[in-house]
Amino acid sequence: MKKRGKYLTRGSLPVISLASTTEIIPSTYLPALHDSCLFPSAPLGRCHAHILLHSTFAMSSSLEAKIVVLGAQGVGKTSLVQRYVRNAFNPATTTSTVGASFVTKRVLDTTSDTLVRLQIWDTAGQERFRSISRLYYRGANAGLLCYDITDESSFQEMTGWLVELKQNLGEDSPIVIHVVGTKSDIVAHDPNLRQVPFERTIAYVAEQLYPSQASTPPPSSGLGISSSSAFGTSNPIYNPGAESKRSSGFWGQDIGWDCCHEISAKDGEGIEEVFRVITPQACRAAE
Repeated sequence: MKKRGKYLTRGSLPVISLASTTEIIPSTYLPALHDSCLFPSAPLGRCHAHILLHSTFAMSSSLEAKIVVLGAQGVGKTSLVQRYVRNAFNPATTTSTVGASFVTKRVLDTTSDTLVRLQIWDTAGQERFRSISRLYYRGANAGLLCYDITDESSFQEMTGWLVELKQNLGEDSPIVIHVVGTKSDIVAHDPNLRQVPFERTIAYVAEQLYPSQASTPPPSSGLGISSSSAFGTSNPIYNPGAESKRSSGFWGQDIGWDCCHEISAKDGEGIEEVFRVITPQACRAAE
């Protein structure tokens, strides 16, 4: 946990790209504040804004939570982050991330009356940057595992990212993982372009994240892998031909999790919901 007022320190990281950071306080209290910092060749130095907080925030406790955004190239990770932090969508000016970049956003977690500085790391999806991107997993409290719902291959690649994240953090690290399907606006316009049914995503979450928490599992995600590949467990994959007596959605409600979403960075659909759900969980992991 990083208390407000202390600045961030990391190990020696390579010079990769400009990381612009945005400190945002809800408009009812203060206008948005901005500052920026570079990835230095020496340990990362100060990156903060001097802020006079509204009394409501001054009375709240505060902490920092780190979220890493993972997924194949082109799934829309950068667009997701920019929509959430700046409420902007500019595909014409959005380029592939080199190595990693990060933005920050301050939010008030009303469940714990905590002012949270979310540090959101947007990692590169290209294979040639994978070894560099791994450096930025360290200390993560939450991960957004992204795929494109119109691209089957991006869904297939998720397990590789999940395994890599767990290997770099350690099996016992208290990290929260959410699975996010992007580009729902495309499917809304033409349902025939969908390549990954949402039920399949729910099944994937069951197999990979919650293999032992339900008496009636959902249908298989059909990836042909075992949950042991990511988590070191011996739970077998669900039979792809088996049919659940209940829908995957009802199964998810029964065990009380909400960790897979479909979103659109273009129209903003679902993005606030993703961070509304993940922020309190990331806070608990950071404490």
